Amino acid sequence: MPDLHYRQEKIKIKRKATPFREFLLTIGSRRPMTFYKNNGHISRYPQTERIQNVISLSQHAELRDDMPKYARKYSGDIFADVGAILQTIPIAALNHFGENENCEYADVAYNAKNIYLSIVTTTGVEDIAYSFNIKDNSTNVFSSVNVLEASENVYGSSYIISSYNVFFSENIINSNNIWMSNNCIGCTECLYCDGLENMSYCIDNKQSTREDYQQQKEILLAKKDTYTKRQTTQMVNMGSSNVT
Repeated sequence: MPDLHYRQEKIKIKRKATPFREFLLTIGSRRPMTFYKNNGHISRYPQTERIQNVISLSQHAELRDDMPKYARKYSGDIFADVGAILQTIPIAALNHFGENENCEYADVAYNAKNIYLSIVTTTGVEDIAYSFNIKDNSTNVFSSVNVLEASENVYGSSYIISSYNVFFSENIINSNNIWMSNNCIGCTECLYCDGLENMSYCIDNKQSTREDYQQQKEILLAKKDTYTKRQTTQMVNMGSSNVT
């Protein structure tokens, strides 16, 4: 088997000619983000020659103590040995850890409850659908990515931390009642805003009275066909200081 230095040189030559977008797709593919139907199960594994024996979580738990019988002597080529093991050893269709409830269609679930077609839902999260990387007791999350630290009621958003009632927004920290906004820290009741800190009752980054805000908000939110995540006009180093 070629040594590690040989492989490193091959990778270096390949990457020098790899477009950045292709590089990102390669890195992203290292964590499964798609569900497949495999051997009658919803699975993280597509149908492939490399993995042959995909079974249910319950079946895998029953067979766990018998796994050592699939071990084999080292042949001198670890890749060939692993490949041979994957051809025969029973593999759980999904990865579950701890105690989960109603998570039959979730992958990388840990102490989670009521999860549907979502990946990486850990540490006490509940009521999650079509989402990725939801953690830290966050609840009621739909179609979102990276929702952390007990966030609640998040829809169509990404990178939400310690916030609740956040819709079609991105990079929101310690905020609540945020719609179609980006890069807001410590904000309350903001609509179509970007790059605000510790502000309330703002529309398009303009602050108004509570009464005027509520009237305009009601009018704007009635136009449901305009609901969409807006592209940010600035990048913020979230949770950082003295950083350029």
